[in-house]
Amino acid sequence: MAPRSLQQVSDEGAPGFLKFFTFFFPIIGIILYFVWMDTKPRAAKELGKWVIISIVSAAIVVVVIILSCGGLLAWLGSHNS
Repeated sequence: MAPRSLQQVSDEGAPGFLKFFTFFFPIIGIILYFVWMDTKPRAAKELGKWVIISIVSAAIVVVVIILSCGGLLAWLGSHNS
């Protein structure tokens, strides 16, 4: 690996298809973030954001499903007796 001053640093953003895959498979974004951190900082930062968006979205979906199931079970319990 060349010293940082000799490496070419790209200012291009991440391609759209990688953002898409990062949203559904955050591990791809995490790996590419660390691989591109020094050589493609803008693309790495964009993918890092998509990883965070993906994880937060998944957490929200899980909470909504848990609350929905709990509400459904409570409703069924009250109508069953």
